[in-house]
Amino acid sequence: AYARSDMAMYKSAKMLEKMKQPAATDARLEFCSKTYPKRKGGLLCTVAYAGRHVSQKTSQEWEEFLKTALTSNDIDIRSEAEMIVIRAFFNEKNYIEADKRAAAFIRKNFTSGHLDEVYRIRQQIALTRARDAYKHSDYVTARTVTQGMLKEYPDTPYKRDAQEILQDIRFGDIREKYKAGRYKETINELTAFLADNTDLINPEKWMYMLQEAKYAYTRQLFNAKNYNGTILAANEYRISFPAGIHTKDVKKMLENAIANVITGLYKKQAYIQLVDTFDKNQTAILTSDNSGFRDRMNSYAAYALYKLGMKDKAGKILDRIKAR
Repeated sequence: AYARSDMAMYKSAKMLEKMKQPAATDARLEFCSKTYPKRKGGLLCTVAYAGRHVSQKTSQEWEEFLKTALTSNDIDIRSEAEMIVIRAFFNEKNYIEADKRAAAFIRKNFTSGHLDEVYRIRQQIALTRARDAYKHSDYVTARTVTQGMLKEYPDTPYKRDAQEILQDIRFGDIREKYKAGRYKETINELTAFLADNTDLINPEKWMYMLQEAKYAYTRQLFNAKNYNGTILAANEYRISFPAGIHTKDVKKMLENAIANVITGLYKKQAYIQLVDTFDKNQTAILTSDNSGFRDRMNSYAAYALYKLGMKDKAGKILDRIKAR
């Protein structure tokens, strides 16, 4: 009977646990652990008790408490004890040691039923380290750790979390260019990223930055009096964001730029280019709320067509002004 008493006590403790009697379970496990410290039932009670209270002691305290279990010849008992120590290091946020112990666990216990948990812990460690590095602006470490995790665990259940970290890092990279006033570069990089990454975690912020960059680039060109560039950039903004936040301002810049370009071509008597510019921007001219702008552009276009020998076309454009 004595030979089996340790296991009987362990089984009775497990039964109390099933009956949801935590205080009685703990008392039985502790008593069994102290009474049979080197026997199988006692060691099972030791690891079971530790497993129930892993967050209540430090990793060092658990290593001392589980000393016999950690050197046991019984693989199940030893691996259970090792798992508790790994969890303790993880709870303490000692991720380097937790990861080291987890890697050693995988090497020693390749048939353990705890492998899935160990893999999951290693992935959580990688993500936590990456997030921590990201929070402290250490983007190189954050990217390296995350990419390493995805390479080692391509089917990780934390794939979306990993993608979010990598996307946030890339977003930060591009935003730095935006902050530095490198708007054209920002637009190019955003456009390329959005084309290659259809599964965005927060698509709104990417589209918002693209809209802001396109607006800022249009204003940058306009302020630099690059009116041909302004026309292209403003039209691109309006096509990409027909109901955009800056639509009114972009429209004003576009009309101003068109007026400057067409007026300049009129003064240079560059009638072919003038008609070409007018044709390409007819929609913006004809739908403008500014009647003075519309009439002036129509007049310049009519005059240019007349000088190019296209009197019928010139007449039709003049009729628009008269019709008003």
